[in-house]
Amino acid sequence: MISPTEQSNIIRRINDLNGFEFGEFTSASLIDGNLKINLAEVMDDDVCLRLKLATYIVSELEKYRINTVVSTGGAINLAKDVAALADFDFIAINSMRNQRGVKSFSIDEGSRVHANKYRSKLAYIEDVSSTWGTVKRSLADVDIKEPEVAVSAWRRGRPAPLDISAGKIALLSALNNYRPPYEERLSFPVRGVIERPIPLHIDSKTNLEYWLPEVRDEDRGF
Repeated sequence: MISPTEQSNIIRRINDLNGFEFGEFTSASLIDGNLKINLAEVMDDDVCLRLKLATYIVSELEKYRINTVVSTGGAINLAKDVAALADFDFIAINSMRNQRGVKSFSIDEGSRVHANKYRSKLAYIEDVSSTWGTVKRSLADVDIKEPEVAVSAWRRGRPAPLDISAGKIALLSALNNYRPPYEERLSFPVRGVIERPIPLHIDSKTNLEYWLPEVRDEDRGF
């Protein structure tokens, strides 16, 4: 969506704001990992960065007939900015996580007035996508139509080969969490502003530098 140079500049800014966190966690798709990209928190600290990413997303949405933005979790503030910039309706999906870490979803009451309008054309906005599992499960839990497109500020996963079944996609991603996860198949297109697949589990900062050279400690000249 944007040039490699601009992607690198944004990655450096995320790193400057301590957006990469090592610590054991389980992803929304129940894959164990140790590297989080705390993009939602970074965007709340740097509103200019959030607006920049929102502007790129709006540019991507110009290719589609969109009038409504839908989002959940940490991407809500980003999605609100997208809706405000493009003058779209906005639907927030609330999420709750049980003791096993499995999320369930419901439409926020304040957004219900915009859900399933006859002429709605939806875009689903994510902050960081690995498997797109959050998108798939939240849509399954709420009674709204499918979006025309889903756009992530950071697309962390990689498209799965067409000859691999849905069940095997999930299994391979769970067993090989040292590689970028495969994306679950959706019935609508997915896009990313930053297209940099990286694993959910990375041994050390040195190995992170292999995937993201921008995080190296060096004089970058700006």
